[in-house]
Amino acid sequence: MKATQFSRGSVALLALALSLLASLAIAPGASAQVSAARGQRYDDLIIEYLALEPQVEVREIGDGPRRPEGGEVSLTAFLFNLRSSEVYAAIDWGTAAARQEIGYLQPGESKAVTIALAPEAIPYNQPIRALVYNAEVHKLEETDQATLHSEKAMRVALLVERRTWDAGNKRFGSFTRAMRDSLEALHELFERTEAPAEAGLRRAPIVDRFRIERVELFDRPADSAAGFERPALFDDHPKYDVVIACDEKGPLAGFWLEQYSIGHNFHAAEQGKDLWSDWGEQALWHELMHFRGVPDYYIYAVSAGALPGRTDEAIDLSEPFRGDLMNSACQPPRLGALAAAIANSKAGVSRVGACEDTANPYGHQWNWLPATLVVELKDAAGRPLAGRRVTWYRSLPMGLENTQFQGVAADRSPDGRAVTDAAGRVAISGDYLGASAEQPQRSYWLLVEAEDGSGGRRIDIVTGLWLNAAWAAGSKDEAVRPLLWDEMREVGAGAADGAGETR
Repeated sequence: MKATQFSRGSVALLALALSLLASLAIAPGASAQVSAARGQRYDDLIIEYLALEPQVEVREIGDGPRRPEGGEVSLTAFLFNLRSSEVYAAIDWGTAAARQEIGYLQPGESKAVTIALAPEAIPYNQPIRALVYNAEVHKLEETDQATLHSEKAMRVALLVERRTWDAGNKRFGSFTRAMRDSLEALHELFERTEAPAEAGLRRAPIVDRFRIERVELFDRPADSAAGFERPALFDDHPKYDVVIACDEKGPLAGFWLEQYSIGHNFHAAEQGKDLWSDWGEQALWHELMHFRGVPDYYIYAVSAGALPGRTDEAIDLSEPFRGDLMNSACQPPRLGALAAAIANSKAGVSRVGACEDTANPYGHQWNWLPATLVVELKDAAGRPLAGRRVTWYRSLPMGLENTQFQGVAADRSPDGRAVTDAAGRVAISGDYLGASAEQPQRSYWLLVEAEDGSGGRRIDIVTGLWLNAAWAAGSKDEAVRPLLWDEMREVGAGAADGAGETR
């Protein structure tokens, strides 16, 4: 039931009750959420975000957030009254401090409330609660809560273009509270482990968390990027782990590794999708996973024209990689086993460097490769196909329209060839994806071609994603990849979506 509000004239009559506020319990059944359903407009006293000061700085590869050391810290809760009437507010600080009365907040009024405490008393992983006094039951009712996620949580600074800010406030009452809600929804996605295994790798919970610590507005010329200069905070923010610049239809897009910042500008008018749509939200989550060191999956797909002389058509990623958020934000969200393993390998580190840098201790992309890949050729009944000739080719840049995609030229010599043994196996070892080469010459996938002894040839693709997952699953020395002859693509035949990595 909605709390009945105080009027100014009722204060004297309730003076005694107000003097006892600090000792009143929170009303049973009080809601911990300010909105009945996510995405609706908030209409109560809310906590927009929490902030700690001072913050430890992050600058070098390997740096990450941690508990402040020495001295005194301040914890601030940013309150905002979205009711149509005034409220008498209080804050429950958990174990950090006694419950604190704030007094009256008028409709639309915001207030920053700060307490000082020792670093060891910071209430990490505890909810901080906003409370409103209900005169009908003479109790404080909880209207919202914000969790001060752990000392290893990634500290977010929001940069918001003023028109985007105004539109978000009009839609939700509070742009910031809606963004905090989105991050909490991402945390829920982190916890889902029902995703299928990938190369034997099981989905683990992702331990990363994000918390908003700062909000700053900026202006951009209407309908133009001419003369636009990035806000200084976008380029330099050692007290924050990541900056998100929210500017629908603006010029800043994607994850900027050097700055550790994200341009969140999603707008797809033809599909009726805006910054706050499911696709828009998932596009932000996709970029936040880039910040955690997870690459785009779609660059591992085989583009149309990448296999001349073998097939003219594209070969899409197979499941489960195809359905992953890191392959596309424009589908139901799923973060799979490999994405979780990559993120968890860098948990607590905000300056992770480039995932494709083999000299980087956090550069997994061409470091997470089994020493030997064993290709195991079988028939439809699972029987080994011995004595079959197998050749393999690593993908290389081919000057395709999309330069991120690689291919194998029709007349190129193979990188290796062998004949399957009695178990139908061929071992591929050495630098089979060119990890030691300069980055543009490193391969995203391996083309495997097998012959049937009468001139027939079939192909399959082993991607770096599958190899990374096999490595993460424990197959560091040797990974066995079964290939079923009947499911391999005939050379010269058209390609069907999703053919390839099914095992």
